[in-house]
Amino acid sequence: GNHEFALNFIKKNIPMVKTYTKAQATYLMWLNMTELAEKINTKAMAEQHNKAKAANEPTLKPEQMLERWLVKYAKVHMNQGAGYGKGGENHVRMNIGTSRRTLEKALTNVANALKPTTLSTAL
Repeated sequence: GNHEFALNFIKKNIPMVKTYTKAQATYLMWLNMTELAEKINTKAMAEQHNKAKAANEPTLKPEQMLERWLVKYAKVHMNQGAGYGKGGENHVRMNIGTSRRTLEKALTNVANALKPTTLSTAL
């Protein structure tokens, strides 16, 4: 039921997020966040971070900047997709194996973070 709930919620409230076909027998969703990554310019964010970082800090990739952005503005931590192999760039893996209330809260947080007013503030 959480798959259907999440898919319907995303289609209705988060059009910037694209989803793939519902996975079979799993509690994970694979979300395409390419439009958001381009909007917030994760490539430039990574370049800026890497230029300013201390020598002992790790170099970050654009996908990690997307992951960090979602934590900061949506208060939701999802795994960045590039870690799952080629083709995972600008995707995130969301665990939906939780209560409906928690899932709705997480999705609402993402929807609110992607509203134009929040995005303009974050940029």
